[in-house]
Amino acid sequence: MIKACFFDIDGTLLSHKIHAVPKSTLSSLNAIKKKGIKLALCTGRHEREVENVDFSGLSFDYSITLNGQMVKDCDNNVIAAFPFPENLNEKIKKIFNERNVALMAIEENDLYMNVINDAAVIANASFSIPLPRVSSYRGNPIYQLICYGKKEEVRIVADAIDSDAVWWNELSVDIIPKGGGKDKGIKALINSLGIKDDEIITFGDGENDIGMLKSFPNSVAMGNASDLVKSAASYVTTDIDDNGIENALKHFSLI
Repeated sequence: MIKACFFDIDGTLLSHKIHAVPKSTLSSLNAIKKKGIKLALCTGRHEREVENVDFSGLSFDYSITLNGQMVKDCDNNVIAAFPFPENLNEKIKKIFNERNVALMAIEENDLYMNVINDAAVIANASFSIPLPRVSSYRGNPIYQLICYGKKEEVRIVADAIDSDAVWWNELSVDIIPKGGGKDKGIKALINSLGIKDDEIITFGDGENDIGMLKSFPNSVAMGNASDLVKSAASYVTTDIDDNGIENALKHFSLI
């Protein structure tokens, strides 16, 4: 029996064609919530960026943000958190404050950039996400970095701090602690709830969703996902703008 569903935001719940959550998605999620199935966001966004999304008419029981690095309940209580190890702080500080490449530093309650370049403007605009202020890294725990630029520049940064890099745009990549990912955040949450792997469904469309689609037996790739992402899922639904979520929930006999 399915007890919880985990949803990516961009391209899964939020259509960037209509700049809103499709009506069929809204009604479908409310229908399964009435059955007692828990709803959780699972996104690469920071919680401040989640607040920019109009989820009117929806309520989520849990949020997994920063690609699995921060797990909270609906009352903002931290269930699990996975920052970069403290021994990497000086390396991060050096790279960030040198400003040779555009980086966004993301803390639990703050996010800021070392410099804003064209790649950052273009990448964030494609997801309707405003860029934060420019500042210096002060040494606080960092949960995720976003690097903007060419792939070879990003790889140098990721390798320098022994991290994992996941592309979400041709010009930008999420850099997270080694071994991190949405699947890690989900696992931490369901373990705390006593829910088994086969009692959840994960939904996604981007490369940063591949880990969670592969890691659990019930997983859905949106029709608008790439072939690589689709190959990681147990089921491929229709496009987000073609009732993708509704059709997937029907496939799993939840509505």
